[in-house]
Amino acid sequence: MIDKQSKIPIYYQLEQSMKEQIQEGELEEHEVLPPEREIAERYSISRMTVRQALNNLVQEGILYRQQGKGTFVSAKKDARMKDLTSFTEEMRERGFSPGSHFLAFEEVSAPSEVTIQLSVAEGAKVVQIKRVRLANEEPMCIETVWIPRSLFPTLKKTDVESSFYSAVERAGFEIVSAEQSFEASVATRQEAKRLGISEGSVVMRMKQTSYLETGEAFEFVDSVYRGDRYTFFQTLSR
Repeated sequence: MIDKQSKIPIYYQLEQSMKEQIQEGELEEHEVLPPEREIAERYSISRMTVRQALNNLVQEGILYRQQGKGTFVSAKKDARMKDLTSFTEEMRERGFSPGSHFLAFEEVSAPSEVTIQLSVAEGAKVVQIKRVRLANEEPMCIETVWIPRSLFPTLKKTDVESSFYSAVERAGFEIVSAEQSFEASVATRQEAKRLGISEGSVVMRMKQTSYLETGEAFEFVDSVYRGDRYTFFQTLSR
């Protein structure tokens, strides 16, 4: 309920009310919200107030918009790392439409860190892929991937436009494991521009080396995730 006599701003009360509805399951993941006019009438408040509350919830990642379709409830942010999946596979599992904006696809000499992670010789040729990964057409992360050219001599850009892991498996390889590390950081000016956030916003930096059944490392990934769109969650046991 909205208490118009309260000192708490009405838009904030509406935000909290909608968060509670989402937490209690009254509003489900990917459910479309009523038009602003209907929400305003339901709570007897102005459409401007409704718009302010919805905009704030979109910025928090609790809601998302699709042009021409409306405002929807976002999927929960937790990325539960029980299974090794590609970004594309993970986004589809979470109910998002995955996409990519390619920044680079080129063959380069492996940088020093990459030679260590991929166990390749200094100066070895690797395919370097840089792209902004999207979920429902919104930037989720900036991803740089290095792949040994020796393992994938015919790899083309079209092979990684969808799920790279699917392409690896179609080539007859079996993906078995990965090692990941995480570090909280702040977005640089260039990262902020590409992710659609403010410079200095909190981001999560993730590095991952993935392995085939043979024990060979087939990719090294360096990603920068939006802190307001992505939460990593892992269950540990003893």
